Amino acid sequence: MYYRSFNGVYTVMGKKLKLHPGSLFLFMDVGVRVYADIDHVFYNCREGLIQNIRFLYDVFKHFSGMGLRVVAVGKAFDDDLYLYLSNRYHGRANYRDFTVSVFDNTSPEEFKRIHDYMQIVDGGIIKEALGED
Repeated sequence: MYYRSFNGVYTVMGKKLKLHPGSLFLFMDVGVRVYADIDHVFYNCREGLIQNIRFLYDVFKHFSGMGLRVVAVGKAFDDDLYLYLSNRYHGRANYRDFTVSVFDNTSPEEFKRIHDYMQIVDGGIIKEALGED
């Protein structure tokens, strides 16, 4: 489905990606937790998983810093980004060169139930991604 070209660019069905392919979501309620489609992310490229965690952490901090009550941020296999708020808001937002789809959500537990096909990422990888080793 994807490949890495000689110049380091990933593509999915002919679309050039800015981020490493793979689905994952980041929560910050009692610390940072990350859920990922492990088959697509970790087993293919640990460094790509770490890069995506760093990116989503920055997205989370950016929108939280705007006073929004962020439940989770995520990305699809391609570069589609998602922001889940407890503010009952729907729409789109911008972050860097990305358009972010915004949804309302009541709790991390409800969100995890909807995305139950994902697996939790090891805390050691999260610490490495956030420079907490």
